[in-house]
Amino acid sequence: MKGFDSDYKNASFAGEIVQSDLAVQIPVSLQGNKYFATLTGQYSSYTSVKGIAAKSKTPETFEAYKKSNIVRKYYPEGAQHLNSNGGGKI
Repeated sequence: MKGFDSDYKNASFAGEIVQSDLAVQIPVSLQGNKYFATLTGQYSSYTSVKGIAAKSKTPETFEAYKKSNIVRKYYPEGAQHLNSNGGGKI
């Protein structure tokens, strides 16, 4: 695939690879969230959107996502790997 490293691979089961991206939320939410993170399962395309106060909270958001009831119910192997573009553009 153009634009990806040669070691890029597709997920072979639900929850193996989760893609993430951040976007700025304007105006800031009532809960103080300036950003929102999308978490999309590469295999299943299940997408979750979470409001976060700072970009640095993305790892915590992924950890909470892995522990969520929906992930535990539908991803027997759990959410394994988080892929993102590394940010820096927001």
